[in-house]
Amino acid sequence: MITKSVIENIYKQFADKHTTPDQLNLQLLFDYAMENHCLYVDDNNLIIESIEEGSPFHSIDLRRVRAILEFDRQIAIVLPGSIVFLNKKDDGVNVHIRMPKRSLMDIIREQICAEPHPEF
Repeated sequence: MITKSVIENIYKQFADKHTTPDQLNLQLLFDYAMENHCLYVDDNNLIIESIEEGSPFHSIDLRRVRAILEFDRQIAIVLPGSIVFLNKKDDGVNVHIRMPKRSLMDIIREQICAEPHPEF
């Protein structure tokens, strides 16, 4: 099972890892996800036909992919700010988008903007 802590560990583990397309385990994708997701590579882009064409995850630049990981029921495509999970048994897709952490200044700004200001 892929939990929140597993996802955070994936982001930490691959935060600074820069790979080239030939270093990726693309065979893992084609072995387990080809049949259900109609994958192909076109001009260094991974095209995932099971994702709508208007989605930013339909076509992924392979230079942005940090890793391709296998789980019991899914294959994960790790990107710098998101992870695309492709189901092995069907065409289901889940995407985790990493939200930037709020800094102390962000919290202060939110509080200042939320307070009512007297009108002059």
